[in-house]
Amino acid sequence: MGAGATTELTVDVRLDPFRPWSPESPLLYKAELVLKQAGSPIDGWIERFGMKKYEVRGGDLYLNNVRYFLRVAATITRIRPPSVRPRREQSTPGICGS
Repeated sequence: MGAGATTELTVDVRLDPFRPWSPESPLLYKAELVLKQAGSPIDGWIERFGMKKYEVRGGDLYLNNVRYFLRVAATITRIRPPSVRPRREQSTPGICGS
C-alpha cells in the first residue's frame, strides 16, 4: 500500500462463552489488535467493550431480554426563567472566562 492509502478489514470473532454486559455482571471483553508489516508489529491498540441489547416492549424496558424497572429522582432547588440567570452563568461567545 502506498502512503495515504487505506483499506478496510472485517474479522468475525466468536465469543465463547458469550456473556452480555448488565448492571449485575458488568463484563467487558478485551480486543487486542496488532498491525504488522513484513511480520514485525508497527502499530496496535487494545479496546475494551461490552455487548448488550436494549429494547422497549409494550412500554417496558428490556436489557438482554430481561425486564428492568427504572427509578428516577431529581431535586430542583430553584426554578427561574432563562432571562433571570445569575451573571456567572452568562457567557459571551468568543471570550473565555466570561
